[in-house]
Parts: sequence; C-alpha cells; structure tokens
Amino acid sequence: MQWHGGKGSKQRTTDYSAYNDNMEKIFGKGNKETIQWDVYGDDYECPNAVDLMEDDVIEWKQLSNTVQVKIVQECYSVGEASGRGGSVFEIPTEKFEIEYKPAFK
Repeated sequence: MQWHGGKGSKQRTTDYSAYNDNMEKIFGKGNKETIQWDVYGDDYECPNAVDLMEDDVIEWKQLSNTVQVKIVQECYSVGEASGRGGSVFEIPTEKFEIEYKPAFK
C-alpha cells in the first residue's frame, strides 16, 4: 500500500474573497465615528439596516463591496432606548459614502 501524503495533503478549493472578508470582520479594526444627524435605513435596499440617531457612536469597516456598520454606543435622546446598541449590518459602499459618511461629526 502506498502512502498518499496523509490527511490534508491536498489543497481545498477556497473562496479567497470570502475568506479575506471574514478575517477582516473578525480581526480588522474598525473606524469609530459619532453621528451628527439621524440617518434612516432603507428597508428596500438594505433590509437589515438600522436607523442611526444623532450622537450614536458607530464602528465601520470597508469590506469588498459593502461597509459593515456596528452601533457601539446608542444615544438616548428623546427618551429613546430601542435596543439598537450592538446592532451590526452591511450596506453598499456607494450608499455609505453618500448617506452615512456625511453624517459623521
């Protein structure tokens, strides 16, 4: 019987783009920003997007074609405690540049 190199000797087929995105999601450092006016999520274009309120603190990371946004600190203006803190969602890069980035303090 001939030895064939053992377990794991053959390279698996992989999706390097997905691998890199996931490494970035886990280990990448995000950019922290405070929102200066309300930005409302678009349910049609980004069904998982969460509304951002003035003085929310977010962390964002650029992925391949999207930007991952996480609410790090939720504001409590107008008596609002909606449980949005810790919410993570992705939006298209173009939408982020046009609607979200201008709202940074």
